[in-house]
Amino acid sequence: MSKRETFEIESMESILSKNDEHIRAIKDINDAHYTELQHKKKAIIITYGCQMNEQT
Repeated sequence: MSKRETFEIESMESILSKNDEHIRAIKDINDAHYTELQHKKKAIIITYGCQMNEQT
């Protein structure tokens, strides 16, 4: 294999591993946002439930 071919393969592997890192980072961010939204949703439901109880 020529030096150029070796370089191209290494470049591709480097790009792919960077992509994997980006995908993992995006997934972590999505998971964090999802968890945050779930907590907000619970808080809203709890708050709303308390307000309903106070009105009756």
